[in-house]
Amino acid sequence: VADMPNATRSVIQLIGSGQMGIIELGILMVLIVAIVAGVIVVTTGVRRVPVQYPRQMKGRRMTTGGRNYLPLRVNQAGVIPIIFASSLLMLPSMLAGVIQDTRVESWYRYLFQDNRYVYDSLYAGLIIFFSFFYTAITFNPIEMAENMKKYGGVIMGVRPGKATAEYLNRVMTRITLVGSLFLAAVALLP
Repeated sequence: VADMPNATRSVIQLIGSGQMGIIELGILMVLIVAIVAGVIVVTTGVRRVPVQYPRQMKGRRMTTGGRNYLPLRVNQAGVIPIIFASSLLMLPSMLAGVIQDTRVESWYRYLFQDNRYVYDSLYAGLIIFFSFFYTAITFNPIEMAENMKKYGGVIMGVRPGKATAEYLNRVMTRITLVGSLFLAAVALLP
């Protein structure tokens, strides 16, 4: 977003100089809309795990059990992994500026400025790591399984307790992988 005015100015200059035509501009606009739509879909995406609750007697009334859904977000961490990864990758630049040693500066320049693949690989790896790290901190499958067991909720085909916690952990790991890979791809796209 911060670079949007410069990008718009560059596109206008390319159109004015004849280097970009209407067809290319249309393709660019379609790509921008597709990327924004993809980000919205993944950000709001939820894996709904069906949970069955039994009928219960409360006083003289019988409450009906029913089927509810446990919503597990595809991108549980949001943009926090991107913020952490970019902050961590700024650290070598700051250290190179503080130390003022030619060997450190040349090492930094070689790894992070001249060799863009190393920087991009580290950036993507850190985004994926922090996605899993943040999800592990905020999502506790053991506590969730205990609460479901306490209120009589079961996931069909999965035993209550430890098996439910393992199932929730396995599902969350899979959807976090997809979400973190998508987040890394969106961060590296520019």
